[in-house]
Amino acid sequence: MTTTPAGPTTQPAPPAPRTPTSPWPARPRPRGLPLLATGLRQRARGLLLWSLGLAAVVLMYLPLYPSIATTLQEQVSAMPEGVVAAFGMGETDPAGYAQTTVYGLLGAVLVIVFAVTGSSRLVAAEEESGLLELYLSHGVSRQRVLAERALLLLLELVVLTAVVVTLTLVLGPGADLGFDAPQVLAAGAGLLGIGVLVGGVGLGVGAMTGSRGLATGAAALAGVGGYLANVVADIADLPWLERLSAFHWAYGHEPLRAGFDGDGAVLLLYGVAALAYAVGAVVLARRDVGV
Repeated sequence: MTTTPAGPTTQPAPPAPRTPTSPWPARPRPRGLPLLATGLRQRARGLLLWSLGLAAVVLMYLPLYPSIATTLQEQVSAMPEGVVAAFGMGETDPAGYAQTTVYGLLGAVLVIVFAVTGSSRLVAAEEESGLLELYLSHGVSRQRVLAERALLLLLELVVLTAVVVTLTLVLGPGADLGFDAPQVLAAGAGLLGIGVLVGGVGLGVGAMTGSRGLATGAAALAGVGGYLANVVADIADLPWLERLSAFHWAYGHEPLRAGFDGDGAVLLLYGVAALAYAVGAVVLARRDVGV
């Protein structure tokens, strides 16, 4: 009996490899501005208290001008020249008085302190506490964290400046200050610019280093150093040092007298802040976080 040889046996194709899938659904990227909205809610009470503090400064000084205007020049003349230069009390007209008491001294000090503490408590403090890593693990990019934190600080500074500007406009006629709206708005732009500069430096250094201490120190140096540079320049007659002062950039063109008709130096405040933010964003995108 003849046996017919069997043909080649066809082997079944191996099954295609399965792509591993996670049992958990993909985490969607957050929409809107969640960090900004949360920050505004969390810091609303503090912003209200800071606003009341600035309002108290304006209400304490500007309405007093009519009652002390006649004797103010005599009081200033009796002071040592160093004290007059340190506090910018050389001019006793309404513009000089408002500049000395509110925009160039107490109001500016409060804005600087707010910008220093506010900027250092954002990205740098959040990295030290582990919050930044938590944000990143939920699909929020580093650039988005920094941008929303910068926008939060900017909005807060705008609110504080608006309180000062609004009260100055409201109290001006009754206190015989004689300011026009463009003059007050120009002074407000300088006050806001100082806060933006200080906050931008603090936020940028915090993003670069992740250190709250370094962010606080850099922001304080930008604000206090600018004020001291302006004072020393007046006392020692150093024009070159004055040109390096943030206070000179903000008020060197005397906005309460000239309005916006200045040399544009106030734009340097916003330019330096933008540069600090940009450098911080670049470094934050490339360095390790939480190390």
